[in-house]
Amino acid sequence: YWKHFFIGVPAPGGALLVLLPVLVSLSLGTESLPCAPILGTVSLLVCGLLLACRIPTVCAKHLHIPRRMLLPIILMVILYAGMLVSQLWETLIVTACCYYLSIPLCGFIFLRMKRRYERDRIKAQ
Repeated sequence: YWKHFFIGVPAPGGALLVLLPVLVSLSLGTESLPCAPILGTVSLLVCGLLLACRIPTVCAKHLHIPRRMLLPIILMVILYAGMLVSQLWETLIVTACCYYLSIPLCGFIFLRMKRRYERDRIKAQ
């Protein structure tokens, strides 16, 4: 069950999460937010902890995509690329927020897969 997950946040994901306050500042068009140093510090600390911890996060290397879902996924990737071209900062902010939200979701999925694996292992013995 571990092959579907990374241990902790990988470095590219951590880089995106660290840049979230900068992306928000660029999106709003302001030079600096009033609480930018505090947001930057909190973001850096949270991302540092996520990079060093053993929380399972999503790994798409072994992801199996059903044939019937191939066309919708390709269309979503094209839409995402178009959004990156037309609304770069906002798209990256949404991407970072979705990644933050995926971390607890991956934890629940991991625990469910671990329980199922252990239950099947006990039945096999």
